[in-house]
Amino acid sequence: MIFSQVDNEITEGSYFLVCHGQRVGLLADFMVKAMGWGDDVASSMYIAGRWHDLGKSKIPLELISKSGKLSSKEILLMQMHPIFSGLLVQSKQLPDNIINAVIQHHENFNGTGYPLGLVGEQISVEARILRICDTFDALKEERSYRHAKTDSEAIEIMREENRKGTYDKKLFEVFLDTYKEADSHVQRNCSASSFVVDGFSGRIPVLRNNGQYRRKVNSDSRKI
Repeated sequence: MIFSQVDNEITEGSYFLVCHGQRVGLLADFMVKAMGWGDDVASSMYIAGRWHDLGKSKIPLELISKSGKLSSKEILLMQMHPIFSGLLVQSKQLPDNIINAVIQHHENFNGTGYPLGLVGEQISVEARILRICDTFDALKEERSYRHAKTDSEAIEIMREENRKGTYDKKLFEVFLDTYKEADSHVQRNCSASSFVVDGFSGRIPVLRNNGQYRRKVNSDSRKI
């Protein structure tokens, strides 16, 4: 199974990437099904969401967990993680639509994203969906540089970003109509306090509290 193949790339220090990726994949899966796009597309979206950040496993943990301001060089390295993720997924001979979604998941509809600076429909529709789902889940996670946001706080931040043209406006409206149901879908499928994914025991319990995701971080792991 392809998940097991990619799971082999995960080290103890980067295993927590699976937790965020699994939630993003489930959000994207629900969103495309709500639009009536069918199980094949939903399956591709789940795979892309699940592994969109895996390239961060190639970045030093001390950089990922840094709470202070990043230097210009550090920013450039962090902005390479979609490329690292794409190369890793490509090495598993996954379809082009999944590879493109992974590489482009930080591209913004108004052209201000990275790593390629694509604009509008130059960005694959799968990547535009991932951009929205990734942002929502990431905002609700505790990070080394900020506290977790509630659902309502996350949505308000995203509304402001949408006004600036960050997202595909039509897809964002779909997300607004479906995110509460989608988040319930995530909770039904990710409700355990400790993740077990395809035979790998998650060492970083993920707790749910007032609409926020928090990690109990072990000594050999880092927040991202």
